[in-house]
Amino acid sequence: MRSAAAILLLLLTCTVHLPAKEALTPETLFRLLDSDNPHVVAIRQQALVAQHRELYARGAFDLKADAEVQRKEYAISTAEFSQAGISKKLYNGTTLKLDYRRSVGTQEYNNIKTSEEGEMLVGLKIPVVALLMQSNTDRLKLELAELDADQAGLDALQKRRRLLYETLRAYYSVLGAKIFREIDRKFAERTAAQKGYIGRKIREGQLATIALAEQQAFVLRARSRLAGSEEAYQNALESLLYYLGMSKEKFSAQYILPDIGEVRVAVPTLEASLETAVANRPDLKMLQLRKEQLLARKRNAGMMRYPSLDLGAYGNYDFKYKEGYKLTLGLSYPLGQRQAKGKNAEIEAQMIALESLWKQKLFSVKNDLAKIRNMLISVTERRAYAKQRVALLQKLYHAQKRRFELGDSDLLRLNMRQINLLEARKAYKRLQTEIYLLRESYRLKTFGGEI
Repeated sequence: MRSAAAILLLLLTCTVHLPAKEALTPETLFRLLDSDNPHVVAIRQQALVAQHRELYARGAFDLKADAEVQRKEYAISTAEFSQAGISKKLYNGTTLKLDYRRSVGTQEYNNIKTSEEGEMLVGLKIPVVALLMQSNTDRLKLELAELDADQAGLDALQKRRRLLYETLRAYYSVLGAKIFREIDRKFAERTAAQKGYIGRKIREGQLATIALAEQQAFVLRARSRLAGSEEAYQNALESLLYYLGMSKEKFSAQYILPDIGEVRVAVPTLEASLETAVANRPDLKMLQLRKEQLLARKRNAGMMRYPSLDLGAYGNYDFKYKEGYKLTLGLSYPLGQRQAKGKNAEIEAQMIALESLWKQKLFSVKNDLAKIRNMLISVTERRAYAKQRVALLQKLYHAQKRRFELGDSDLLRLNMRQINLLEARKAYKRLQTEIYLLRESYRLKTFGGEI
């Protein structure tokens, strides 16, 4: 007796802690999409590629070191040449250079001569036209790489918003399928219970035997509906799991799906919606960046109309023969001007095409928002009517059921009332789910707009 009491006490004091399941809310989805979701990782890496290209373009302005050593011993001449130094190209195109150089003997390809101790050189090369036009090839490459990185960031932002939209769309589709499955399950249970009721009435002699066959057919119809609802639910769940990058076993162990509630929306004006979209949408901002890229190319192409003029100034100090200097002037000019005309005409055509694309995009956004707004107004109104219809059909069903129990109605009419009520409930829930989906569509089109 004492051992049994001890065992009972032990069982009471030992508590089994089962992990609590978390309700899968939109906030939970945001968190899951911010983790190591494979879709998010792919988007993030695409943006990083453009950032690394920008870093590569910046390398053109890095401090550079160079060195060269030559020694020759020919039949009638000998020579030694060595040089080491650093150079730096500035953002405006100017190049600064500092070198040590030693050149003795008969040189093969130059006539540079220094003392045995060598000399120091300092100088700069100035591209005059590029300086005045505020553009050069390396600067253009960097500007374009910076704008590409900005566009990649906006593109990643847009792809993540699209991913969130698709995930939420799958999420609300699952919640809707869950409701439809529950409605069909209760309907199947009700028809099965009604079959038992009819069987009793037949045994009591109050109903003909054929009523049981009619009800059995109705039960099979209800079970078929339930099987279809189960299939739709499982397929909707698979779609959601695809975006979450999660197995069904892990999902079932950690999360539960909440019931979808009734949502109320305040339909905004079309003008306010369009203003929000223009201020927030990444694709519209990307068009602005593309315009900046064309303007940068246009500045660079403008230099083709002018001569390439480079000025150089170099001072040297030989450790034996003291100081000296060298001045250089380089000039080239394209006489035909076909490259300049062709490149500038190309950029002008791209600017016109981009302006047309901007107007087309705005028209498309406005059109999409107008459709969403119209659907929200319509669906909200239809949902109110559907709710009233459910309440009315509920009363008619109970009245028909009462008449059937009193023998004042037949089974066919009762079953039709049940079907009508079932379809009305589904229609109401479907409209309710559609409002959630339209709200997410509005958020996607405005990129953050709330309703």
